[in-house]
Amino acid sequence: MKIEWCCPKCRHSYGKDEIPRKYRCFCYKTDDPAYHPWLIPHTCGEVCGKRLSLGENCKHKCLLLCHPGPCPPCPQTVNRVCYCGKENKRVRCSAACWSCRQKCRKILPCKSHNCEIECHDGDCPPCNYTSLQLCQCGAEKTKRPCNDLIWQCQKLCYKPFSCGYHKCEKLCHSGSCGSCPHSGIRSCPCGSNERFIQCPDVIETCVSTCGKKHEDCEHNCPAKCHKGPCPPCLVLIEKKCQCSTHTRPLPCSKEFRCETKCRGTRPCGKHGCGRKCCNGNCPPCEKICHKPLQCGRHKCTTVCHHGPCYPCPLESKVTCRCKETFITVPCGREKHTKPPKCNLPCKIKYKCGHAEENKHTCHFGDCPACKAICNKTYECGHDCVATCHQNVLVVFKQVEKPATPWEIQPSKTKIVKLDCPPCVTPILVTCFGEHETDYQPCHTATRRPCGRECGRPLACGNHQCELLCHLHENSPDYPSVPYTCKPCNRECLKVRPEKCLHKCARRGCHPGSCPPCEILERISCHCKVTEMYIRCREIATLTEEMLSCKQQCPKNLDCGHRCKKLCHSGSCKDSQICLKKTKVNCPCGYLKKEASCKAVRNSEIQIKCDESCEAKKAAVKLEREKEEKRLKELELEKNRRELEEYEWKLSGKK
Repeated sequence: MKIEWCCPKCRHSYGKDEIPRKYRCFCYKTDDPAYHPWLIPHTCGEVCGKRLSLGENCKHKCLLLCHPGPCPPCPQTVNRVCYCGKENKRVRCSAACWSCRQKCRKILPCKSHNCEIECHDGDCPPCNYTSLQLCQCGAEKTKRPCNDLIWQCQKLCYKPFSCGYHKCEKLCHSGSCGSCPHSGIRSCPCGSNERFIQCPDVIETCVSTCGKKHEDCEHNCPAKCHKGPCPPCLVLIEKKCQCSTHTRPLPCSKEFRCETKCRGTRPCGKHGCGRKCCNGNCPPCEKICHKPLQCGRHKCTTVCHHGPCYPCPLESKVTCRCKETFITVPCGREKHTKPPKCNLPCKIKYKCGHAEENKHTCHFGDCPACKAICNKTYECGHDCVATCHQNVLVVFKQVEKPATPWEIQPSKTKIVKLDCPPCVTPILVTCFGEHETDYQPCHTATRRPCGRECGRPLACGNHQCELLCHLHENSPDYPSVPYTCKPCNRECLKVRPEKCLHKCARRGCHPGSCPPCEILERISCHCKVTEMYIRCREIATLTEEMLSCKQQCPKNLDCGHRCKKLCHSGSCKDSQICLKKTKVNCPCGYLKKEASCKAVRNSEIQIKCDESCEAKKAAVKLEREKEEKRLKELELEKNRRELEEYEWKLSGKK
């Protein structure tokens, strides 16, 4: 019986091996994330870090904190070419693939025509032209579509192999036919005799024992050398049944099952197994559970199982306040489900009379506060821009007196009429340092610092006052506000000369230019072997000769020999011509001669084989033939002795 688990949220069914066992955050980094009041529920609070795209073009990661749902499209900007590669522009990484709307003009696989469609993604469509094409073996020629260059004529090759006895039986193909499959090093089926055969010879079975190990056991095959798979193993061994209760001598290849019934309990923990010769892994129970479910209305209809039952698979309705809108939820989840949002208008009327300004949809609980504007006039001449405050729900504190449980406690909230709040009409006010003029509420309008730096030039002429916004002159209205700038006490921050990384020799900020830098710097020569000490002010005017250590260059040329020039800049590839002596061999390798490296690399020196090479080759060939003849005679003598010994054993002599 198949066991499934139904998710109470999405109602999707999962198999026994797919049931989730761990609870992780949305980015899958933390198991059982702790609750935090300032974070989204079920998040770990760390950076998401997921790949924004699974493609090869985008390797950026999501920088948002652990969040539900999919990651947003990649916002990075990258340089991308169009599909055909003609134009390049900077686009969003999530929309990096784009078309220039020009003709593709890429060469099609036929190598004869170009793609004529608009700049597109993926491979070009097949070529629509036709041409005369040869088959793979070159025997036939016909007119075919350009997009199908490889085709076969359905004829067998029948080209003779090098052995002269057999022919190639492959279907029309290109290239060589290879060597004859019937010649070469071959062995008998048992592998004990191996020799080189030539067509038309065929190797047969020998008189030795097969000796191969069976696939299902460790015994060797006792049959004589044979073709095909080995017969079943017939060695008698003591075998145990699957439940390990009985033993019996049986052939190795046969399986032993007894008639003893299992007394174990099935995975449900309630019913017995009863299966014959059970190995301990009792099968799942097949009876129906029939236990009451958590919803309290229905019973479990799945097979008997261990542990609590799965949630009820049926559904119920949850409605809004006006009963017009509803949603379906799993049975038993009505009390824990938020009612659906209804888009129909609310029918409750406001006591202040502002009905048109407060239209809203159906909802549970009290209606929201009135949103109409008061528009009463203040003493300053401005109008009240606050929302309606004629009927406002307020919370007030009261001294709670001891009372019995049956006495009614007074309410802590009350609907009252409030006075208009202070005037908040914006008025233009300038800050102390006259950096900006902003709007402030009418009832709190006054000059104040804007929070920016003063910015007035200091006496050094290089920096500006960094104090926060203050008055430029003494004012009796603001006696505690400073009106003088602080003197400059910084170090010199002027731009240093090129390649100079040291600080200015003068102390503190100063007018005018900085003195030359006299600090010694350690610099390597061109070949990186010797280090020299040079003053920092001279580094910008160094020449190639000054950076040379006057020693031989340690680098190697392309030919592998060492460069003969003195320490120099750049690569040694084309700096000189190598004239070092090197050896050159003839094609067979018997003749040798020395020549310059330049001549060898330019193929100016070539050695051809002469009569001595042919004589050496003939001598080597004659020696090889003598050795093969000697080995063949030894093999014939060995076979003769083995045959005599075999006949002697068959004759029964001792």
